[in-house]
Amino acid sequence: MANEAAWIKSEKANLEVGPTEKYAPGPHDILIKTHAIAFNPLEASIQKLAIFPITYPAILGSSLAGTVEAVGSAVTAFQAGDRVAASRSPTTIGDKRYGAYQRFALAASSSAAKLDPAVSFADAVSVITNVRTAAAALSVYLGLEKPVLDAAAPPARNEKVLIYGGSSSLGALAVKYAVDAGYAVTTTSSAANRALVEGLGPKHVLDHTVGAEALGKGLVALGPFDANGGAGSWYTVLPSMGPESLPEGVERRFQSFSSVLGEEGNQELRRWLVEVYVPEGLKRGKLGMVKVEKVKGGLEAIQGALDRLFARVSGTKLVLEL
Repeated sequence: MANEAAWIKSEKANLEVGPTEKYAPGPHDILIKTHAIAFNPLEASIQKLAIFPITYPAILGSSLAGTVEAVGSAVTAFQAGDRVAASRSPTTIGDKRYGAYQRFALAASSSAAKLDPAVSFADAVSVITNVRTAAAALSVYLGLEKPVLDAAAPPARNEKVLIYGGSSSLGALAVKYAVDAGYAVTTTSSAANRALVEGLGPKHVLDHTVGAEALGKGLVALGPFDANGGAGSWYTVLPSMGPESLPEGVERRFQSFSSVLGEEGNQELRRWLVEVYVPEGLKRGKLGMVKVEKVKGGLEAIQGALDRLFARVSGTKLVLEL
């Protein structure tokens, strides 16, 4: 079967579906036949706002799941036919071969998780990228312990953790990660998604629609928050979109958090994520998942999904099945 992709051919252009080659995996890569693609808000911002410099034409997309078509010469953990979910490495953003928006895509074998037959591609792809970001932000940057999947109850810890936006797909994964590691989590949600967020087990859920002043007072009353990665640090997964007013002494810290998983000192965490936490967490229903909404229409439907994400989607993960 020939390959086909949804291309972005110039800055801020709409996607166009067209042919591309079927790639040969490098020594440490796997070639995946795509069965499901998950969409992340950052991808919509890259397309709509060109917030990162990339070379055009390009193939976007960071989350895919499917079956292994071929493996590189140095790959021993996977073989053709394996069911996997994979996250695009930040180092491959400029390489079209690794973009998720195509029928066959390459992935670094170190970024892929093998899936139990009972786990759907849609569920797996909905978490594979954001769980890496959540784990890196919480365990590397904030210094939190990892959750213990086998524990009957999480270990009790005294630290308070603030995770803003518990109803987003990333926020829900982060809340569950910290809760299952034993931390007292405070998070935010709208009334519409409160039941979803409360089901993740945080100690406090504040309504973020009450206004900045009232919300700020509520957070101050519940603080101080211990695991903050350094006083005055605000860790965020989006860059500033324009002028903003921050309290004195507070610094926005934006970066590709998951990129640190490739560093030498974090290899154990990376392996645990793809070999244990993701496959076992999905199998046991232990991950903080929001509702998955399946998008229909093939690669041609990707532009519509990005349009919806840019307009804002809450409490739901959009997933395209091929």
